[in-house]
Amino acid sequence: LPGEGGNGDMAPVSEEDEAVWRFARQQLSDISDGKVGWERILSGSGLELLYQAHCDKREPAMAAPDITAQALDNPQSLSGQVVEHFCKLLGQCAGNAALVTGARSGVYIAGGIIPRIIDLFMNSGFRSAFEARDKMAHYMADIPTWLMLAGHPGLTGAAAWLKMHRQQREG
Repeated sequence: LPGEGGNGDMAPVSEEDEAVWRFARQQLSDISDGKVGWERILSGSGLELLYQAHCDKREPAMAAPDITAQALDNPQSLSGQVVEHFCKLLGQCAGNAALVTGARSGVYIAGGIIPRIIDLFMNSGFRSAFEARDKMAHYMADIPTWLMLAGHPGLTGAAAWLKMHRQQREG
């Protein structure tokens, strides 16, 4: 289903999430009217905001590539904790989308950050956050999730569609 789910409201489910939400709301208040959408957190600039929320300005700001590099070097570092929280938040968001759309056939995770941190992602709380639903945990456990690693999946899909339709016209 086409949509703009990344602009849906972030829904904190833990005290850690609430602290991030409050920090983000304060930081973004002049541009977002107090709303914190998922995309504000689940993006490169969102990872940087998440890092700042976790360190509460005790540490200097870091760029997303530096956060992920530090997390890969030392998963126990502050950056590692931030990346772990990022993965859990992604699991929450993806789980919400799967519930709303009835995505029983599965959810595909794509983007620029996760393919760079595959080992951290695969060992993160993403899947447990994806499945953690009040009365629907059993439903969620049956929904597969896949990580897309193709560099340009949209172009690959468009080329396959074009080839299929060209063959149909010629055949």
